[in-house]
Amino acid sequence: MRLHRLFAGPDFHNVLEHYKTKLVEAFDQLPDEEALDEQVQSNLKARFLLDVPTLRPQGEMWAEQGTVKVDVTKLPNRVPGLGGRPVFEEVPEFTAHVPFDGDPFVFEIAPTIYGGAGVIADVVDHDLQMKFQVVMPGWDHQGSIDRAVKGIDSTLRHIREQMLVFKQGLDGALAIALMRRKQRIQTRVSAVHNLRIPVRSVPPRQSVGKEPASQEPKPLPPKPEESDVFISHASEDKPYVEELSRTLVVAGI
Repeated sequence: MRLHRLFAGPDFHNVLEHYKTKLVEAFDQLPDEEALDEQVQSNLKARFLLDVPTLRPQGEMWAEQGTVKVDVTKLPNRVPGLGGRPVFEEVPEFTAHVPFDGDPFVFEIAPTIYGGAGVIADVVDHDLQMKFQVVMPGWDHQGSIDRAVKGIDSTLRHIREQMLVFKQGLDGALAIALMRRKQRIQTRVSAVHNLRIPVRSVPPRQSVGKEPASQEPKPLPPKPEESDVFISHASEDKPYVEELSRTLVVAGI
């Protein structure tokens, strides 16, 4: 399990700008006929809309029980270890499983510059997993789970409210790309109409002295894999580096 802080990745507006760029790139690759088709435009926008997760009803949540060794000298009301040495004891540990529907990536997005619920968890497929250790007698672990779920749900609700801004951003980016495409089409049409001689399609020119290209295209050599950034790190720093890596990928790096 790779526990990390939820809603602590790229800012919502940075994600929006990234998705706008990707939407325009995908649109620019369409042929003119498809680019002018409203249904194709609608389907393209749907690909880049975020599907904000919805936590499933309380009855579908469940927990598994285990044990873990913790340094009890760090706990309140415990005597420090001799010589400052840690003293490990086995304590109960619960893993709360919270099923959800939607895009798991949304749990990485920071809805504001202050982040979100501040919950430490892991996301496996469509299962949100949180660990809780019972380190003191009378510890209300059910209350801890309920408060964590409530905080996550509140942050998701806030992101869901921002989706109107997200959709408007995609609409605006696509509208500008569509206007530019129409201008290019109109430029080509005008250029043809301004000619007073017939316009015919001709095959592409071939270089002098070269044989016509074969009908069967030759296989291209494999393209070498390239990266913008290489992160060198120690293995114990992997949780922090993975969060950095996810942030760079979302930024288009």
